[in-house]
Amino acid sequence: MNDLMHLQTIFRTCWEYDILRVLVFIPDNDDLVDIAVGGLNHNDFWGRNWSQQFSISNTYYQTYLVIIIRRRMDLSSFYRFVRPFSNNLWILISIFSFIFIFLYNIVKYFTENLTKPFKYLEPFTYLEIFFGYTARFRTKGNFPRFMVTCLLLISLVMRTAYQGTMFNAIRMNNQLHFPRTKEEMLAKGFQFYYDGYEYDSVFYDRMEVLTTSWKKLAFMMTIERLSYYNMRNMRGRDMVLIPKSYVSYRFGMVYRRRSFLLRAFNTRIHEIDGIGFYSMLYNFFSDEKYTYYDPKSDVSPIITAWNLFAVFKIHAILLSFAFSVLLVVCLTSSN
Repeated sequence: MNDLMHLQTIFRTCWEYDILRVLVFIPDNDDLVDIAVGGLNHNDFWGRNWSQQFSISNTYYQTYLVIIIRRRMDLSSFYRFVRPFSNNLWILISIFSFIFIFLYNIVKYFTENLTKPFKYLEPFTYLEIFFGYTARFRTKGNFPRFMVTCLLLISLVMRTAYQGTMFNAIRMNNQLHFPRTKEEMLAKGFQFYYDGYEYDSVFYDRMEVLTTSWKKLAFMMTIERLSYYNMRNMRGRDMVLIPKSYVSYRFGMVYRRRSFLLRAFNTRIHEIDGIGFYSMLYNFFSDEKYTYYDPKSDVSPIITAWNLFAVFKIHAILLSFAFSVLLVVCLTSSN
């Protein structure tokens, strides 16, 4: 079974179960494909090292964009399962599960000298997906939404701490020989539509691109495609479940594209501009200076700024602070 058939199998599985739909764009055969679902690497989600199975060569290049969206607003197959429970109960389950897993990881980290802090985080990630985002928020007020948002942000920090990257679903590596911005795509004849793409006056459905035209089109899409304008035009048909921002290292410049949009809450939350801050700290404390992408190099550099979490154990401080704030908010709201 070749790589394309692997992709088709995954997409059909997600589609048939009516839970998640995955969009993956493969730039070229020389690139390592690393698919993520809801922030999970397929190595975690499927229990197999899909990255190696999808890799045709041994180059370091990785996929640049994975967009996770819910197929539709009404997930009847899932709601039949959760109908006996209220949303508040699911949120409470998530909170207490998070507290248990958090404390369990802390104990394991100090007793077993784990090289990767929060090694046992995967159960909470599953809870975050199924208990947090698939629940309907019908309660009065924004407290449930606020709680799930806090859990998401804390889990992102936790994943940052032990994976060394900000978002597992978004790879920051960049290659100059593929179009990176909407302007570059338009200059090459692409037009942007939510339900598909138009190239050479031929309209391609999203799934059709992945099944029949992926090699011809050689898509190198960016999160720019899902701009806020396009998000507004979606009108709630689908929900984006991952932060909508990316960082480009093109031509030696570092700039943040956009704040991310949590469509599930209709709430726009500005991304913490951490890359510049942590890069500055990393360059200040580390002997290995931060290097930008070299267009003449055949290998994309690792974003070493995120290794600051592992080097200085800042993740422990951030997690302690975030957990304390969350606990205070819970106690205050309950009173």
